Amino acid sequence: MSLLYRFAKLQDRANTHVFTFVVTKSVTRDLERDVTSKEFACGYHKWAITFSRTDKVLGVYLVWKSPSDGMRVYVDFTFTLLNREHFSVNEAFTGKQVKFTYDSPAQGNRNYIPVSDLYARNFTDTNGEFQLELTMGNLRTVYDTEFSVPQSIFGTKSGAQKFESSYFTFGGFDWNVALYPHGTKDLALHGLDGRGSIPGRGKRFSLFHRVQAGSEAYPASYPISTRGSFPGGSGDGRVSVYLNRLTGFDHQCRVRYNIVLGENDRRLDSGIMDDVSDTDGKGYGWHPRTRFNDLVYKGVVRLHLEMMVANTLSEVAVTSMVLPTPVVAQCYDRDKQAWTIKSDCHSETVRLHMVYKDIHNVARNHLRYVCWTAYLMRLHGKSGHMEPVALPGAPFSHYYSQEASDEGIIMETDIAVKENEELHNVYSSPNIIRMIKSRRMRWEGHVARMGRRGMHMREPGCPYLTDKGQLRVQVEWGECYLLFQATYHKYDDVCRIHNYQMRREIGVLQAENYGLERQLFSYQKSIAYAHSRGTYSDDPATPDGRCEDDDDGPYFEEPAYSLGDRSLSTDTEYA
Repeated sequence: MSLLYRFAKLQDRANTHVFTFVVTKSVTRDLERDVTSKEFACGYHKWAITFSRTDKVLGVYLVWKSPSDGMRVYVDFTFTLLNREHFSVNEAFTGKQVKFTYDSPAQGNRNYIPVSDLYARNFTDTNGEFQLELTMGNLRTVYDTEFSVPQSIFGTKSGAQKFESSYFTFGGFDWNVALYPHGTKDLALHGLDGRGSIPGRGKRFSLFHRVQAGSEAYPASYPISTRGSFPGGSGDGRVSVYLNRLTGFDHQCRVRYNIVLGENDRRLDSGIMDDVSDTDGKGYGWHPRTRFNDLVYKGVVRLHLEMMVANTLSEVAVTSMVLPTPVVAQCYDRDKQAWTIKSDCHSETVRLHMVYKDIHNVARNHLRYVCWTAYLMRLHGKSGHMEPVALPGAPFSHYYSQEASDEGIIMETDIAVKENEELHNVYSSPNIIRMIKSRRMRWEGHVARMGRRGMHMREPGCPYLTDKGQLRVQVEWGECYLLFQATYHKYDDVCRIHNYQMRREIGVLQAENYGLERQLFSYQKSIAYAHSRGTYSDDPATPDGRCEDDDDGPYFEEPAYSLGDRSLSTDTEYA
Protein backbone atom coordinates (compact mmCIF):
# COMPACT_ATOMS: atom_id res chain seq x y z
CA MET A 1 0.00 0.00 0.00
CA SER A 2 1.25 3.47 -0.89
CA LEU A 3 -0.30 6.62 0.64
CA LEU A 4 0.15 10.20 -0.57
CA TYR A 5 1.50 11.86 2.55
CA ARG A 6 2.78 15.35 1.72
CA PHE A 7 2.81 17.71 -1.26
CA ALA A 8 4.85 20.79 -2.20
CA LYS A 9 4.83 23.00 -5.28
CA LEU A 10 7.97 24.89 -6.26
CA GLN A 11 7.69 28.29 -7.90
CA ASP A 12 10.19 27.60 -10.68
CA ARG A 13 10.15 27.52 -14.47
CA ALA A 14 9.56 23.78 -14.55
CA ASN A 15 6.44 24.11 -12.34
CA THR A 16 7.86 21.34 -10.16
CA HIS A 17 5.55 19.26 -7.98
CA VAL A 18 6.98 17.17 -5.12
CA PHE A 19 4.92 14.25 -3.77
CA THR A 20 5.92 12.22 -0.72
CA PHE A 21 4.46 8.73 -0.30
CA VAL A 22 4.47 6.44 2.71
CA VAL A 23 4.96 2.86 1.52
CA THR A 24 3.83 0.10 3.85
CA LYS A 25 5.57 -3.23 4.41
CA SER A 26 3.12 -5.05 2.12
CA VAL A 27 5.30 -3.90 -0.80
CA THR A 28 8.32 -5.82 0.48
CA ARG A 29 6.42 -8.69 2.09
CA ASP A 30 4.25 -9.99 -0.76
CA LEU A 31 6.24 -11.58 -3.56
CA GLU A 32 5.06 -11.36 -7.17
CA ARG A 33 2.45 -8.76 -6.26
CA ASP A 34 2.30 -5.31 -7.80
CA VAL A 35 1.23 -2.57 -5.41
CA THR A 36 -0.27 0.60 -6.92
CA SER A 37 -1.01 3.86 -5.14
CA LYS A 38 -4.23 5.82 -5.43
CA GLU A 39 -4.50 8.20 -8.35
CA PHE A 40 -3.22 11.76 -8.01
CA ALA A 41 -3.27 14.69 -10.43
CA CYS A 42 -0.29 16.52 -11.88
CA GLY A 43 -0.06 18.56 -15.07
CA TYR A 44 -3.82 18.05 -15.68
CA HIS A 45 -3.39 14.27 -15.89
CA LYS A 46 -4.01 11.45 -13.46
CA TRP A 47 -1.03 9.42 -12.31
CA ALA A 48 -0.12 6.62 -9.93
CA ILE A 49 3.04 4.89 -8.77
CA THR A 50 3.33 1.13 -8.77
CA PHE A 51 5.89 -1.27 -7.30
CA SER A 52 7.04 -4.62 -8.62
CA ARG A 53 9.11 -7.07 -6.63
CA THR A 54 11.05 -10.20 -7.36
CA ASP A 55 13.00 -12.28 -4.88
CA LYS A 56 15.81 -9.76 -4.53
CA VAL A 57 14.97 -6.49 -6.31
CA LEU A 58 12.28 -3.84 -5.89
CA GLY A 59 11.11 -1.90 -8.97
CA VAL A 60 9.13 1.35 -9.16
CA TYR A 61 7.15 2.88 -12.05
CA LEU A 62 5.25 6.07 -12.80
CA VAL A 63 1.94 5.19 -14.48
CA TRP A 64 -0.16 7.53 -16.64
CA LYS A 65 -3.75 6.67 -15.65
CA SER A 66 -5.64 8.80 -18.19
CA PRO A 67 -4.09 7.86 -21.56
CA SER A 68 -5.76 8.74 -24.86
CA ASP A 69 -5.10 7.52 -28.36
CA GLY A 70 -2.99 10.02 -30.29
CA MET A 71 -1.82 11.85 -27.15
CA ARG A 72 1.72 11.98 -25.75
CA VAL A 73 2.94 13.34 -22.43
CA TYR A 74 6.56 14.32 -21.76
CA VAL A 75 7.71 14.75 -18.17
CA ASP A 76 10.85 15.05 -16.05
CA PHE A 77 10.52 12.87 -12.98
CA THR A 78 12.73 11.66 -10.14
CA PHE A 79 12.12 8.90 -7.62
CA THR A 80 14.03 9.44 -4.36
CA LEU A 81 14.12 6.88 -1.58
CA LEU A 82 14.57 8.85 1.66
CA ASN A 83 17.24 7.54 4.00
CA ARG A 84 16.49 7.84 7.71
CA GLU A 85 20.05 8.80 8.69
CA HIS A 86 21.45 11.23 6.13
CA PHE A 87 20.23 12.82 2.91
CA SER A 88 23.53 12.14 1.09
CA VAL A 89 22.77 8.41 0.94
CA ASN A 90 19.29 8.79 -0.58
CA GLU A 91 18.67 6.48 -3.52
CA ALA A 92 17.46 8.36 -6.63
CA PHE A 93 16.40 7.50 -10.16
CA THR A 94 15.85 10.28 -12.73
CA GLY A 95 14.26 10.48 -16.17
CA LYS A 96 14.36 13.55 -18.44
CA GLN A 97 11.49 14.27 -20.85
CA VAL A 98 10.29 10.68 -20.66
CA LYS A 99 7.52 9.96 -23.16
CA PHE A 100 4.23 8.40 -22.03
CA THR A 101 1.85 7.14 -24.71
CA TYR A 102 -1.36 5.16 -24.96
CA ASP A 103 0.65 2.00 -25.68
CA SER A 104 3.37 2.72 -23.07
CA PRO A 105 1.68 4.36 -20.07
CA ALA A 106 4.24 3.18 -17.46
CA GLN A 107 7.88 4.21 -17.20
CA GLY A 108 10.36 3.52 -14.43
CA ASN A 109 13.12 1.23 -13.18
CA ARG A 110 12.47 -2.44 -12.53
CA ASN A 111 15.83 -2.78 -10.69
CA TYR A 112 15.47 0.25 -8.45
CA ILE A 113 17.04 -1.14 -5.26
CA PRO A 114 17.81 -4.55 -3.74
CA VAL A 115 15.28 -5.49 -1.08
CA SER A 116 18.05 -6.29 1.38
CA ASP A 117 19.38 -2.72 1.08
CA LEU A 118 16.08 -1.30 2.30
CA TYR A 119 16.84 -2.75 5.72
CA ALA A 120 20.65 -2.76 5.70
CA ARG A 121 20.98 0.90 4.65
CA ASN A 122 18.31 2.14 7.05
CA PHE A 123 15.58 3.14 4.60
CA THR A 124 12.81 1.39 6.55
CA ASP A 125 11.64 1.97 10.10
CA THR A 126 10.87 -0.67 12.71
CA ASN A 127 7.50 -1.37 11.03
CA GLY A 128 9.10 -2.05 7.65
CA GLU A 129 7.69 1.17 6.14
CA PHE A 130 9.69 3.66 4.06
CA GLN A 131 9.16 7.00 2.30
CA LEU A 132 9.39 7.58 -1.44
CA GLU A 133 9.58 11.07 -2.91
CA LEU A 134 8.39 11.75 -6.47
CA THR A 135 9.37 14.98 -8.24
CA MET A 136 7.61 15.92 -11.49
CA GLY A 137 8.21 18.94 -13.71
CA ASN A 138 8.30 20.27 -17.30
CA LEU A 139 5.12 18.43 -18.29
CA ARG A 140 4.09 18.76 -21.94
CA THR A 141 0.88 17.36 -23.42
CA VAL A 142 0.73 16.87 -27.20
CA TYR A 143 -2.10 15.53 -29.34
CA ASP A 144 -1.68 14.71 -33.04
CA THR A 145 -4.28 13.71 -35.58
CA GLU A 146 -4.96 14.03 -39.29
CA PHE A 147 -8.08 14.52 -41.38
CA SER A 148 -8.51 12.75 -44.71
CA VAL A 149 -10.00 15.23 -47.17
CA PRO A 150 -12.36 13.87 -49.88
CA GLN A 151 -12.24 15.47 -53.31
CA SER A 152 -15.94 16.35 -53.13
CA ILE A 153 -15.29 18.96 -50.46
CA PHE A 154 -13.59 21.30 -52.93
CA GLY A 155 -16.74 21.66 -55.01
CA THR A 156 -18.82 23.31 -52.28
CA LYS A 157 -18.32 25.95 -49.63
CA SER A 158 -21.09 25.04 -47.24
CA GLY A 159 -20.45 26.12 -43.66
CA ALA A 160 -22.01 22.89 -42.39
CA GLN A 161 -19.02 20.77 -43.43
CA LYS A 162 -16.61 19.89 -40.66
CA PHE A 163 -14.02 17.37 -39.52
CA GLU A 164 -13.89 16.11 -35.94
CA SER A 165 -11.08 14.35 -34.13
CA SER A 166 -11.43 11.52 -31.65
CA TYR A 167 -11.85 12.53 -28.01
CA PHE A 168 -8.99 12.82 -25.54
CA THR A 169 -8.75 13.49 -21.80
CA PHE A 170 -7.12 16.54 -20.24
CA GLY A 171 -7.74 18.28 -16.92
CA GLY A 172 -10.45 15.80 -15.95
CA PHE A 173 -12.54 16.64 -19.05
CA ASP A 174 -13.00 14.97 -22.43
CA TRP A 175 -12.20 17.12 -25.47
CA ASN A 176 -12.12 16.99 -29.24
CA VAL A 177 -11.17 19.35 -32.08
CA ALA A 178 -13.60 20.43 -34.81
CA LEU A 179 -12.25 21.82 -38.09
CA TYR A 180 -14.59 23.79 -40.39
CA PRO A 181 -12.97 24.00 -43.85
CA HIS A 182 -14.99 27.04 -44.92
CA GLY A 183 -15.69 28.63 -41.55
CA THR A 184 -18.96 28.69 -39.66
CA LYS A 185 -21.79 30.55 -41.26
CA ASP A 186 -23.57 31.14 -37.98
CA LEU A 187 -21.43 31.60 -34.86
CA ALA A 188 -24.52 31.09 -32.72
CA LEU A 189 -24.33 27.40 -33.62
CA HIS A 190 -21.23 27.25 -31.44
CA GLY A 191 -22.52 29.23 -28.50
CA LEU A 192 -21.27 32.65 -29.69
CA ASP A 193 -22.61 35.60 -31.56
CA GLY A 194 -20.47 38.08 -33.47
CA ARG A 195 -19.70 40.10 -30.33
CA GLY A 196 -18.55 37.19 -28.16
CA SER A 197 -21.82 36.93 -26.22
CA ILE A 198 -23.56 33.77 -25.16
CA PRO A 199 -27.01 33.89 -26.79
CA GLY A 200 -29.95 33.70 -24.44
CA ARG A 201 -27.91 34.31 -21.28
CA GLY A 202 -27.79 38.08 -21.17
CA LYS A 203 -24.13 38.27 -20.19
CA ARG A 204 -20.73 38.05 -21.78
CA PHE A 205 -17.69 36.06 -20.88
CA SER A 206 -14.04 36.98 -21.13
CA LEU A 207 -12.27 36.48 -24.44
CA PHE A 208 -8.72 36.44 -23.12
CA HIS A 209 -6.98 36.32 -26.47
CA ARG A 210 -8.62 39.64 -27.32
CA VAL A 211 -6.90 41.34 -24.36
CA GLN A 212 -3.37 42.58 -24.90
CA ALA A 213 -0.62 40.72 -23.09
CA GLY A 214 0.87 42.58 -20.16
CA SER A 215 -2.28 44.53 -19.35
CA GLU A 216 -3.35 44.89 -15.74
CA ALA A 217 -6.29 42.58 -16.33
CA TYR A 218 -4.13 39.90 -17.85
CA PRO A 219 -0.51 39.82 -16.65
CA ALA A 220 2.46 39.28 -18.93
CA SER A 221 2.98 35.82 -17.47
CA TYR A 222 -0.02 34.75 -19.57
CA PRO A 223 1.24 34.97 -23.16
CA ILE A 224 -1.45 35.77 -25.68
CA SER A 225 -1.25 35.49 -29.44
CA THR A 226 -3.62 36.58 -32.17
CA ARG A 227 -1.28 35.89 -35.04
CA GLY A 228 -3.20 35.10 -38.20
CA SER A 229 -6.61 35.36 -36.55
CA PHE A 230 -9.58 37.66 -36.75
CA PRO A 231 -12.70 37.95 -34.58
CA GLY A 232 -15.39 35.65 -35.86
CA GLY A 233 -15.56 32.89 -38.42
CA SER A 234 -18.08 34.48 -40.75
CA GLY A 235 -18.30 31.70 -43.31
CA ASP A 236 -16.24 33.57 -45.92
CA GLY A 237 -14.30 30.47 -46.94
CA ARG A 238 -11.58 30.69 -44.30
CA VAL A 239 -10.83 27.92 -41.83
CA SER A 240 -12.30 27.83 -38.31
CA VAL A 241 -10.99 25.53 -35.57
CA TYR A 242 -12.80 24.91 -32.27
CA LEU A 243 -11.68 23.07 -29.15
CA ASN A 244 -14.84 21.46 -27.75
CA ARG A 245 -15.33 20.21 -24.20
CA LEU A 246 -17.50 17.10 -24.08
CA THR A 247 -17.95 16.64 -20.30
CA GLY A 248 -18.26 18.70 -17.12
CA PHE A 249 -20.97 21.11 -18.27
CA ASP A 250 -21.78 22.25 -14.72
CA HIS A 251 -18.76 24.61 -14.79
CA GLN A 252 -17.02 26.96 -17.13
CA CYS A 253 -13.39 26.12 -17.85
CA ARG A 254 -10.37 28.29 -18.58
CA VAL A 255 -8.23 26.63 -21.22
CA ARG A 256 -4.90 27.46 -22.82
CA TYR A 257 -3.61 25.67 -25.91
CA ASN A 258 -1.60 25.94 -29.12
CA ILE A 259 -2.75 24.61 -32.51
CA VAL A 260 -0.64 23.93 -35.60
CA LEU A 261 -2.34 23.12 -38.92
CA GLY A 262 -0.58 21.63 -41.92
CA GLU A 263 3.07 20.70 -42.27
CA ASN A 264 6.32 21.86 -43.87
CA ASP A 265 5.81 25.08 -45.85
CA ARG A 266 2.03 24.78 -45.36
CA ARG A 267 2.40 24.95 -41.59
CA LEU A 268 0.20 27.48 -39.76
CA ASP A 269 0.74 28.20 -36.05
CA SER A 270 -1.92 29.80 -33.86
CA GLY A 271 0.45 30.78 -31.07
CA ILE A 272 -0.68 30.38 -27.47
CA MET A 273 -4.46 30.83 -27.22
CA ASP A 274 -6.37 31.58 -24.01
CA ASP A 275 -10.08 30.89 -24.06
CA VAL A 276 -13.06 30.15 -21.84
CA SER A 277 -15.11 27.03 -22.46
CA ASP A 278 -18.68 27.88 -21.41
CA THR A 279 -21.23 25.60 -19.76
CA ASP A 280 -22.05 24.16 -23.20
CA GLY A 281 -18.42 23.22 -23.75
CA LYS A 282 -17.94 25.81 -26.52
CA GLY A 283 -15.16 28.36 -26.85
CA TYR A 284 -14.29 31.25 -29.14
CA GLY A 285 -12.07 29.13 -31.37
CA TRP A 286 -9.32 30.04 -33.81
CA HIS A 287 -10.05 31.63 -37.19
CA PRO A 288 -6.82 31.97 -39.21
CA ARG A 289 -6.57 34.12 -42.32
CA THR A 290 -6.00 31.26 -44.70
CA ARG A 291 -7.89 29.08 -47.15
CA PHE A 292 -8.50 25.42 -46.51
CA ASN A 293 -6.97 24.45 -49.87
CA ASP A 294 -3.62 25.87 -48.74
CA LEU A 295 -3.46 23.43 -45.80
CA VAL A 296 -4.16 20.19 -47.67
CA TYR A 297 -1.10 18.09 -48.48
CA LYS A 298 -1.53 14.79 -50.34
CA GLY A 299 -5.20 14.67 -49.42
CA VAL A 300 -4.54 15.07 -45.69
CA VAL A 301 -4.65 17.94 -43.19
CA ARG A 302 -2.48 17.35 -40.13
CA LEU A 303 -3.35 18.90 -36.78
CA HIS A 304 -0.94 19.30 -33.87
CA LEU A 305 -2.39 20.43 -30.52
CA GLU A 306 -0.50 21.23 -27.33
CA MET A 307 -2.69 21.51 -24.23
CA MET A 308 -1.37 23.66 -21.38
CA VAL A 309 -4.12 24.67 -18.94
CA ALA A 310 -7.67 23.51 -18.17
CA ASN A 311 -8.95 24.95 -14.89
CA THR A 312 -12.52 24.93 -13.60
CA LEU A 313 -14.19 28.32 -13.10
CA SER A 314 -16.86 29.39 -10.62
CA GLU A 315 -18.52 32.81 -10.70
CA VAL A 316 -20.66 34.55 -8.08
CA ALA A 317 -22.06 38.04 -7.44
CA VAL A 318 -21.59 39.69 -4.04
CA THR A 319 -22.89 42.96 -2.62
CA SER A 320 -20.69 46.05 -2.67
CA MET A 321 -22.17 47.83 0.36
CA VAL A 322 -22.82 47.27 4.05
CA LEU A 323 -26.13 45.56 4.78
CA PRO A 324 -27.71 44.57 8.12
CA THR A 325 -27.68 40.93 6.99
CA PRO A 326 -24.70 40.08 4.74
CA VAL A 327 -25.61 38.37 1.49
CA VAL A 328 -23.63 35.15 1.03
CA ALA A 329 -23.00 33.69 -2.44
CA GLN A 330 -22.33 29.98 -2.84
CA CYS A 331 -20.19 28.17 -5.40
CA TYR A 332 -18.68 24.71 -5.92
CA ASP A 333 -15.18 23.55 -6.81
CA ARG A 334 -14.28 20.80 -9.28
CA ASP A 335 -14.86 18.13 -6.59
CA LYS A 336 -18.38 19.49 -5.97
CA GLN A 337 -17.41 20.83 -2.54
CA ALA A 338 -19.41 23.88 -1.39
CA TRP A 339 -17.81 27.28 -0.70
CA THR A 340 -19.30 30.66 0.20
CA ILE A 341 -18.06 34.16 -0.60
CA LYS A 342 -19.25 37.43 0.91
CA SER A 343 -17.94 40.98 0.73
CA ASP A 344 -16.59 42.95 3.68
CA CYS A 345 -16.87 46.73 3.29
CA HIS A 346 -15.94 47.72 6.85
CA SER A 347 -12.31 48.50 5.99
CA GLU A 348 -10.69 51.02 3.66
CA THR A 349 -10.79 48.58 0.75
CA VAL A 350 -13.26 45.89 -0.22
CA ARG A 351 -12.35 42.48 1.18
CA LEU A 352 -13.75 39.09 0.25
CA HIS A 353 -14.38 36.45 2.90
CA MET A 354 -14.19 32.90 1.51
CA VAL A 355 -15.39 29.95 3.62
CA TYR A 356 -15.15 26.20 2.98
CA LYS A 357 -18.66 25.02 3.89
CA ASP A 358 -18.06 21.29 3.38
CA ILE A 359 -15.03 21.16 5.65
CA HIS A 360 -16.82 18.52 7.74
CA ASN A 361 -16.68 16.21 4.69
CA VAL A 362 -12.88 16.00 4.71
CA ALA A 363 -11.86 12.41 5.41
CA ARG A 364 -10.88 11.75 9.00
CA ASN A 365 -7.12 11.86 9.66
CA HIS A 366 -6.53 13.48 6.26
CA LEU A 367 -5.62 16.94 4.99
CA ARG A 368 -7.22 18.52 1.93
CA TYR A 369 -4.92 20.91 0.09
CA VAL A 370 -6.75 23.42 -2.12
CA CYS A 371 -5.26 26.08 -4.40
CA TRP A 372 -7.24 28.76 -6.23
CA THR A 373 -6.98 32.17 -7.90
CA ALA A 374 -9.67 34.81 -7.39
CA TYR A 375 -10.53 37.56 -9.88
CA LEU A 376 -12.80 40.59 -9.91
CA MET A 377 -14.64 40.96 -13.21
CA ARG A 378 -14.35 44.39 -14.81
CA LEU A 379 -16.20 45.74 -17.82
CA HIS A 380 -13.88 46.63 -20.68
CA GLY A 381 -15.27 49.88 -22.07
CA LYS A 382 -14.11 49.53 -25.68
CA SER A 383 -14.94 45.87 -26.33
CA GLY A 384 -17.84 45.55 -23.90
CA HIS A 385 -16.47 42.27 -22.54
CA MET A 386 -15.92 41.33 -18.92
CA GLU A 387 -12.22 40.92 -18.17
CA PRO A 388 -10.73 39.35 -15.02
CA VAL A 389 -8.44 41.28 -12.66
CA ALA A 390 -6.51 39.02 -10.27
CA LEU A 391 -6.66 39.88 -6.58
CA PRO A 392 -3.42 40.88 -4.82
CA GLY A 393 -1.65 37.89 -3.32
CA ALA A 394 -3.12 35.36 -5.76
CA PRO A 395 -2.89 32.41 -6.06
CA PHE A 396 -4.21 31.37 -2.65
CA SER A 397 -3.84 27.98 -0.98
CA HIS A 398 -4.76 26.36 2.30
CA TYR A 399 -4.80 23.03 4.14
CA TYR A 400 -8.11 21.84 5.58
CA SER A 401 -8.78 19.07 8.09
CA GLN A 402 -12.10 17.74 9.34
CA GLU A 403 -13.75 20.35 11.56
CA ALA A 404 -17.25 21.45 12.46
CA SER A 405 -16.89 24.77 10.61
CA ASP A 406 -14.32 26.88 8.77
CA GLU A 407 -13.25 30.35 9.88
CA GLY A 408 -12.54 31.31 6.29
CA ILE A 409 -9.84 33.28 4.48
CA ILE A 410 -9.81 37.04 3.87
CA MET A 411 -8.79 38.14 0.34
CA GLU A 412 -7.87 41.80 -0.10
CA THR A 413 -8.71 43.93 -3.16
CA ASP A 414 -7.49 47.28 -4.49
CA ILE A 415 -10.97 48.84 -4.59
CA ALA A 416 -11.46 51.57 -2.01
CA VAL A 417 -14.77 51.69 -0.14
CA LYS A 418 -16.99 54.76 -0.14
CA GLU A 419 -18.58 55.93 3.11
CA ASN A 420 -21.16 53.36 4.12
CA GLU A 421 -24.01 55.82 4.58
CA GLU A 422 -23.40 57.44 1.21
CA LEU A 423 -23.22 54.03 -0.47
CA HIS A 424 -26.55 53.07 1.03
CA ASN A 425 -28.16 56.27 -0.25
CA VAL A 426 -26.74 55.77 -3.73
CA TYR A 427 -27.81 52.15 -4.16
CA SER A 428 -31.25 52.64 -2.62
CA SER A 429 -32.07 55.18 -5.33
CA PRO A 430 -34.79 54.02 -7.80
CA ASN A 431 -32.77 55.48 -10.69
CA ILE A 432 -29.64 53.51 -9.89
CA ILE A 433 -29.56 51.62 -13.21
CA ARG A 434 -29.93 54.81 -15.21
CA MET A 435 -27.25 56.49 -13.08
CA ILE A 436 -24.80 53.62 -13.57
CA LYS A 437 -25.22 53.63 -17.34
CA SER A 438 -24.91 57.40 -17.61
CA ARG A 439 -21.72 57.58 -15.54
CA ARG A 440 -19.96 54.50 -16.89
CA MET A 441 -18.25 56.43 -19.66
CA ARG A 442 -16.93 58.92 -17.10
CA TRP A 443 -15.16 56.03 -15.40
CA GLU A 444 -13.22 55.03 -18.52
CA GLY A 445 -11.03 58.13 -18.50
CA HIS A 446 -10.80 58.02 -14.72
CA VAL A 447 -9.54 54.43 -14.73
CA ALA A 448 -7.03 55.18 -17.49
CA ARG A 449 -5.57 58.04 -15.45
CA MET A 450 -5.40 56.21 -12.13
CA GLY A 451 -4.24 52.79 -13.26
CA ARG A 452 -4.95 49.70 -11.25
CA ARG A 453 -3.96 51.08 -7.85
CA GLY A 454 -6.35 53.45 -6.16
CA MET A 455 -9.61 52.12 -7.63
CA HIS A 456 -12.63 53.14 -5.58
CA MET A 457 -16.40 53.03 -5.72
CA ARG A 458 -17.12 56.74 -5.51
CA GLU A 459 -19.13 56.65 -8.72
CA PRO A 460 -22.05 54.35 -9.51
CA GLY A 461 -20.51 53.84 -12.96
CA CYS A 462 -17.61 51.84 -11.53
CA PRO A 463 -16.65 49.18 -14.15
CA TYR A 464 -16.46 46.55 -11.40
CA LEU A 465 -20.16 46.97 -10.55
CA THR A 466 -23.06 45.33 -12.34
CA ASP A 467 -26.34 47.11 -13.06
CA LYS A 468 -27.54 45.89 -9.66
CA GLY A 469 -24.53 47.37 -7.87
CA GLN A 470 -22.86 43.99 -7.28
CA LEU A 471 -19.30 42.77 -7.63
CA ARG A 472 -18.72 39.72 -9.81
CA VAL A 473 -16.09 37.37 -8.40
CA GLN A 474 -14.55 34.59 -10.46
CA VAL A 475 -12.67 31.71 -8.82
CA GLU A 476 -10.26 29.58 -10.83
CA TRP A 477 -9.64 26.26 -9.08
CA GLY A 478 -6.11 24.88 -9.19
CA GLU A 479 -4.54 21.83 -7.56
CA CYS A 480 -6.44 19.83 -4.97
CA TYR A 481 -4.95 16.86 -3.06
CA LEU A 482 -6.13 14.65 -0.23
CA LEU A 483 -3.13 13.92 2.00
CA PHE A 484 -2.84 11.16 4.58
CA GLN A 485 -2.12 12.05 8.23
CA ALA A 486 -3.60 15.36 9.36
CA THR A 487 -1.23 15.85 12.31
CA TYR A 488 2.52 15.89 12.80
CA HIS A 489 3.86 12.35 12.61
CA LYS A 490 7.17 10.52 12.87
CA TYR A 491 7.24 10.43 9.06
CA ASP A 492 7.79 14.19 9.14
CA ASP A 493 10.99 13.70 11.17
CA VAL A 494 12.86 12.35 8.14
CA CYS A 495 12.38 15.50 6.07
CA ARG A 496 13.13 17.72 9.07
CA ILE A 497 16.37 15.84 9.76
CA HIS A 498 17.37 16.17 6.10
CA ASN A 499 16.53 19.86 6.26
CA TYR A 500 18.81 20.50 9.24
CA GLN A 501 21.58 18.37 7.73
CA MET A 502 21.46 20.40 4.52
CA ARG A 503 21.47 23.65 6.48
CA ARG A 504 24.51 22.55 8.45
CA GLU A 505 26.45 21.47 5.37
CA ILE A 506 25.51 24.63 3.51
CA GLY A 507 26.74 26.64 6.51
CA VAL A 508 30.07 24.79 6.47
CA LEU A 509 30.46 25.42 2.73
CA GLN A 510 29.63 29.10 3.19
CA ALA A 511 32.24 29.42 5.97
CA GLU A 512 34.85 27.70 3.81
CA ASN A 513 33.99 29.93 0.86
CA TYR A 514 34.27 33.01 3.08
CA GLY A 515 37.72 31.90 4.25
CA LEU A 516 38.91 31.40 0.67
CA GLU A 517 37.60 34.83 -0.30
CA ARG A 518 39.56 36.41 2.57
CA GLN A 519 42.74 34.68 1.43
CA LEU A 520 42.16 35.81 -2.14
CA PHE A 521 41.62 39.37 -0.96
CA SER A 522 44.85 39.24 1.05
CA TYR A 523 46.84 38.05 -1.99
CA GLN A 524 45.32 40.77 -4.15
CA LYS A 525 46.18 43.34 -1.50
CA SER A 526 49.81 42.15 -1.37
CA ILE A 527 50.12 42.32 -5.17
CA ALA A 528 48.65 45.82 -5.22
CA TYR A 529 51.10 46.93 -2.52
CA ALA A 530 54.01 45.47 -4.48
CA HIS A 531 52.85 47.31 -7.61
CA SER A 532 52.75 50.57 -5.69
CA ARG A 533 56.42 50.04 -4.61
CA GLY A 534 57.44 49.25 -8.19
CA THR A 535 58.94 45.88 -7.27
CA TYR A 536 56.46 43.51 -8.94
CA SER A 537 57.56 41.50 -11.98
CA ASP A 538 56.17 38.61 -13.97
CA ASP A 539 59.67 37.07 -14.29
CA PRO A 540 60.00 34.35 -11.65
CA ALA A 541 63.83 34.25 -11.98
CA THR A 542 64.37 36.78 -9.20
CA PRO A 543 61.87 38.32 -6.83
CA ASP A 544 62.48 41.87 -8.10
CA GLY A 545 62.51 40.94 -11.79
CA ARG A 546 66.28 41.13 -12.44
CA CYS A 547 67.89 38.66 -14.80
CA GLU A 548 70.35 36.16 -13.44
CA ASP A 549 73.21 37.43 -15.66
CA ASP A 550 72.98 41.01 -14.39
CA ASP A 551 76.33 42.17 -12.92
CA ASP A 552 75.00 44.89 -10.65
CA GLY A 553 75.95 43.01 -7.54
CA PRO A 554 74.27 40.45 -5.38
CA TYR A 555 70.55 40.69 -4.91
CA PHE A 556 70.68 40.64 -1.11
CA GLU A 557 72.56 43.97 -1.08
CA GLU A 558 69.70 45.78 -2.78
CA PRO A 559 67.33 47.61 -0.40
CA ALA A 560 64.24 46.93 -2.57
CA TYR A 561 61.58 44.55 -1.32
CA SER A 562 60.26 41.65 -3.32
CA LEU A 563 56.86 40.11 -3.87
CA GLY A 564 57.93 37.14 -1.84
CA ASP A 565 58.52 39.24 1.26
CA ARG A 566 55.44 38.64 3.39
CA SER A 567 56.30 41.53 5.68
CA LEU A 568 54.77 43.85 3.08
CA SER A 569 51.31 42.96 4.37
CA THR A 570 51.18 42.91 8.13
CA ASP A 571 47.50 41.93 8.42
CA THR A 572 47.52 39.10 5.87
CA GLU A 573 46.30 35.66 6.94
CA TYR A 574 47.69 32.59 5.20
CA ALA A 575 46.34 29.10 5.12
